Amino acid sequence: MAVTLIGEIVNSCDAVTGFNLGNISGDDDFVEGTGAIGLKISATYSELYTTTLGATAPYDFSVGGGEEGYHYILWFNSKLAIPATGGFRCIMGNGTDRAEWNVDPTGFYKGGFNTRIIDPTRDFDTITTGTWTLAGNPAQLTNVTQMGGGIECTPSIMGNFNSGQLDQMTIGLGLRVDAGTIGTPNTFETVRAADEDTAYYGWWSSSNGAIISKGKLFIGPSTGSATSVFTDSAFKVIFANELVGTDFYEINTRGAGTDVTWELASISSADSTLVRWGLTVDSTTNTFSDTNGVWTGANTISLQSSAGFTGTTFIDCDKILQSGATLDGITVLAANTADGVAFIESDDPSNIRNSEFTFSDGHAIEITTTGTSTFDGNEFIGYGATGSTDAAIYNNSGGLVTLNLLNVTGVPTVRNGAGASTVAEITTTVKITALDAADSAVIEGARVLVLADTGGDLAVDTVILDDVTNASGILQDTGFNYTNPQPVKGRIRKGTNTPLYKESPITGSILATGLDLTVFLVSDE
Repeated sequence: MAVTLIGEIVNSCDAVTGFNLGNISGDDDFVEGTGAIGLKISATYSELYTTTLGATAPYDFSVGGGEEGYHYILWFNSKLAIPATGGFRCIMGNGTDRAEWNVDPTGFYKGGFNTRIIDPTRDFDTITTGTWTLAGNPAQLTNVTQMGGGIECTPSIMGNFNSGQLDQMTIGLGLRVDAGTIGTPNTFETVRAADEDTAYYGWWSSSNGAIISKGKLFIGPSTGSATSVFTDSAFKVIFANELVGTDFYEINTRGAGTDVTWELASISSADSTLVRWGLTVDSTTNTFSDTNGVWTGANTISLQSSAGFTGTTFIDCDKILQSGATLDGITVLAANTADGVAFIESDDPSNIRNSEFTFSDGHAIEITTTGTSTFDGNEFIGYGATGSTDAAIYNNSGGLVTLNLLNVTGVPTVRNGAGASTVAEITTTVKITALDAADSAVIEGARVLVLADTGGDLAVDTVILDDVTNASGILQDTGFNYTNPQPVKGRIRKGTNTPLYKESPITGSILATGLDLTVFLVSDE
């Protein structure tokens, strides 16, 4: 098993070399290494930044730069009260310009080391020197040679001790975990322990039994097809409410030797109105499966044919890109969709089965490829009318889609996009059984005529059945295509061969479950 940093340690804060201010706190008053950089901060604000950066410095966070997309994460500690705004700040500079982002804790802070993270593409909160502008990021961050943090302590203190401290500074995306075997697989605990107990990057940690993420997780080797096994169950992962990029949080799997198996997963965002998380199963991933998980607050879940979900519940999620994946028995609740937008973008509806979709807004499924699919056991609750932007199914394939519906109670509503047409029907059975009213004996050779009545899709008097009953007294059609309830009328009698029976009427309605009528005929002799 191996866990590696996708990024670089900027400074371990174990020495004052390169820092503008500060001294080293020892005596176990630190997180990583042999110390932390600190300062007495009494009723004031102080900056602690360094020019002693990592091996690839100076850093370029601009579009196309070597550190494009990287985030900045570091450890803060204040032994005194800090203000709610500007108590902790991340700092970057180039020797001429320097500026800061406020990265205050999102909840009540009562001291102790904790990591704060910033997306360098965000607007600065304060320009401390030079000509940088608040809204100029990331274009102006092409030559970062100074990095650190600022701390404001509101009380005045006596004595001389480090009331504010910084420890290890890191830039990057998060962590990669690979290797592992079936007998000794990687787990989220593997990732947590490597970070929180060993390397102290701050990307993946724990709180009250949950794994807390402040960065990405890549599962599988960066290249090649070496074996990588990640198996976990009954775990809880929460993506923290931090100042990260909109699509920064992500779990990404890759590798022809990579197998990921999860059961009873609980994965969520701390506040989906502020940050969401995503999953990408790369096209090279060997297998990915999730069984009976609960996924909350995701943005895009991008899958491949190697992926499968069984019994997973998706709550307040944006979208699933199916790409051949199997979705069996999933439940979709409170999807974060809008009018005319679907939760699942499907290239293979036959791989969506036994699933339940409850309307929130927009469509449940957008079909992107033409063809005929068996659509088995899916239920759509509360969706809008056919043709509306809230219909259950949106055919956006540009052509004909035929859905053969099985094990359902009704036909889902459909909206067709440009050039698209949809046939969605249940293949059901129309069955008439003729019995003798006197002794319930079967009647072979009874003439049956069933016609369409008013109120259905078929024209009135369209012939549905016209033949005689078999040796079991039955006449049936197992291939009736149902789209809406179809009232029927008709008659049945046996009058050409003895014994003879009087004519009896046939009435009823063909539903999704079909029509199964038993008619008791009275003897005419």
